[in-house]
Formats: sequence, C-alpha cells, structure tokens
Amino acid sequence: LSDLNTFFNTYSCPYLVTFHGCYYEAGSINQVLEYMNLGSIRRIIEAVNTKKIRIPEPVLSCIAKKVRNFLS
Repeated sequence: LSDLNTFFNTYSCPYLVTFHGCYYEAGSINQVLEYMNLGSIRRIIEAVNTKKIRIPEPVLSCIAKKVRNFLS
C-alpha cells in the first residue's frame, strides 16, 4: 500500500482525477479517487449507447483535447 501511495502522490497531472489514498479491506486494495459527477467516460459512453443520445461536438472536443494533453 505504501508503494501505491508513493507512486500516485509523486505523479500529479491536471488531466487525471485526484488520488486521495488507498486501503486494504476484505482481500482487496481499494483506491480513494476524486468524485466525478458523471462517473467515468465508460459510464457516459454506455449511457449514450443505451439511450441513443449524442454528445455535443464542443463536449467531445474538450474531452479529446484533455486526452491529447495527458498523452503528450
């Protein structure tokens, strides 16, 4: 657990959710991350696919720019 805490606390990126720590419980290592109002990108994509709605182009553009900045 201390290795995970050290790793996540030494690497900071404004394009990622904030890591607040981790703990061991019932055989699992759990991470405490920043709360996201809409959940994960995966959850948003699943909702879009299920409800057949479209994400507005300005929103997609913002997401793409943040992913690009994170990868560069």
